Amino acid sequence: MHTSGGLHRLTRIRDRIQAEHELLGHRLATFLNQNILEDFPWPGAGSLFSNSQGLYPSGDGNWNYFKAPTDGFVIGVIAAPDSSSDGCMCWADAQTNGVIWRITGGNVGFFGADWDHCMAHNPNSLTMPVQVGADFSICSWQGSDNQQSNASVYWYWIPIGVGQAQSTPEAIAKPGSNFVSVPPPKMTVKRERNVDDFIEALEELSGKTIDDRLKKKLLSGL
Repeated sequence: MHTSGGLHRLTRIRDRIQAEHELLGHRLATFLNQNILEDFPWPGAGSLFSNSQGLYPSGDGNWNYFKAPTDGFVIGVIAAPDSSSDGCMCWADAQTNGVIWRITGGNVGFFGADWDHCMAHNPNSLTMPVQVGADFSICSWQGSDNQQSNASVYWYWIPIGVGQAQSTPEAIAKPGSNFVSVPPPKMTVKRERNVDDFIEALEELSGKTIDDRLKKKLLSGL
């Protein structure tokens, strides 16, 4: 009888533990369904990224300020101009929490074979992570001196997270306390000296004609 009574008590304890485990599992499943799984597909594939949204800052050289509704990424793109032979320089800046990103785009000049003068498109892009609730700022500048074509600049916001992934950044009037005031980029054009005028002036000064061999030697020193 003593052994039978002990087995009955053990059975009741086992049944109570099993019932408590089932209740705990039910409560956990209810919590997950109400707080997590309804916003994040499970099981199966799910995505923390939403579609990109355009940001449209106003004015060349004007900082525009936003507040991030979720974690996300700001992407800035400097597209090349239509012609690769036009003089074109463009800068794009972005910053958040006191950290600054800057890129340069437009067209680029370089030396080719036999020191030929060459030009090519030079598009560029930046990607800046932003925390939820943080301010971020974006700005772009076009070149000034000798600029023949402007580059197009595009800005995008890619939110991260479930539930609020479609949220759009709020435009704000003033930057946050971590905003860093940076000087605008500068552009200097160095005018190429007119070598023909230089040679002619030497010939006029000396009263003699400078032959091709000496011309080449003089020009190599410029």
